Amino acid sequence: RDLHSFPTRRSSDLLARCLAEPVQGAREGLPVTPHALGPIVFAVGSPSPKSREQVEALKEAGVGNDVVAMGEAGTLAELVACYPTRIGGLVLTGGETARAVLSRLGIKTLRVVGEVEIGVPILVAEGSDLPVITKAGDFGDRDTLLRCRAALNWA
Repeated sequence: RDLHSFPTRRSSDLLARCLAEPVQGAREGLPVTPHALGPIVFAVGSPSPKSREQVEALKEAGVGNDVVAMGEAGTLAELVACYPTRIGGLVLTGGETARAVLSRLGIKTLRVVGEVEIGVPILVAEGSDLPVITKAGDFGDRDTLLRCRAALNWA
């Protein structure tokens, strides 16, 4: 809906009206965020202590069929590109890592479809159904990567 089409006097009125509008997809009973249709690959290129703590929490919870890799952006991009089975979702930590992985996969455009938490968007690669979550390396708390996995495994 065009935000300028609301005849409002206060920004709080505008916000309330926008929040009352159903999200496209929710009207049809469809999930708003995509579901990972295979293993989630966590590519963590940030060497920050916070990223290390988040990876530790993820591993402690058990990774199942998911893949957790830490390293240099270019190496992670090659690892993801050569992954032997269909990737169900990507969680990319660190801007350089996100650029390298997405570029290596030939993904040029992402569409925002939601967020795990403020500053951690859920995206879909245009032309595919691949869900992608990006996160700054030194951002979030210990459980942020766990919440990323939960967001992609909602079914």
